[in-house]
Parts: sequence; structure tokens; C-alpha cells
Amino acid sequence: KEYEERAFYWEPLDLVRKLTLTGFVLINTQGSKQLRVIIALLVSMLFLTLQYVLSPYKRTLDGRLAMFAHIGLVLVYLATLTINSCSLLETDTQTCGDEFGLSQLGLSYMFLSFSTALLGVGLLLVAWLVYTAASRVPTLRLVANAMEPLL
Repeated sequence: KEYEERAFYWEPLDLVRKLTLTGFVLINTQGSKQLRVIIALLVSMLFLTLQYVLSPYKRTLDGRLAMFAHIGLVLVYLATLTINSCSLLETDTQTCGDEFGLSQLGLSYMFLSFSTALLGVGLLLVAWLVYTAASRVPTLRLVANAMEPLL
């Protein structure tokens, strides 16, 4: 009931996404951490694009929340890929600071602060959307004078 009629298949598709991110990636890529993150990133980007193109949710707020969650996942996987690459680059002659300008700890702090800021902005956006949706709800009015009743 929460999806458009034309997107009746979205729930099973979303379950396949969740299964892929949690099970398939771990089972089939036992050797490489980078490969796991790259597959998870590609799957998340694919579903972010599908979410944007198909707009399967009936309620706009549900669609925006799902879009925000997909964007958050893509950013987390990008941060993980960058930090993993940084740990692979560190040798005796080359450090992560040479490639990215920050140490591995600095990159971690940067992504953590950016993710926290993104979460804060997302929560403010959700609060604003809920407020505006609640303000558009029709109120009960008296037939005689079209005023709200005193309860």
C-alpha cells in the first residue's frame, strides 16, 4: 500500500538489495576488502539511481527519506573505500598524506564530521517535512460558522 501501483515490484527488489549488501558481498568476496566495498558501492549507486528514476513511493516524504538513506549509504561506502585505499598506500616511502593531503586518522575525522553534519541536515529536513505535512492536514470545523470548535 505504500508503493505506487506501477512499482508493485519495489519491495522484493529492495529485499534483493539488502540481501546483496549483507550476504552476497561477504560470501563471494572473502579475500578482498576493497572488492567488497566496491561491489557494495555499485549496488548502492544502482539502487539510488533506480529510486530516483522510478519514484516508487506514494508519499513524497517516504521517497525523500529513502533517497536520503541511499545517499548516506553511498557516502559511507565512498569513505570506507578512501580509508581502505589509504591503508593500502601506506608504505615506507609513501604515506596517505602524499595522495590525499591528510593522514588516515585525519581522513577518518573528516568523513566522520561530514557524516554527522549530513545526518544533522537530514534530521532537520525530516522535521521540516513532517511539520509542513502536518500543517496541511485539514482541521475539523463547525458547519454553522466554519470555525474550529473549542474542545
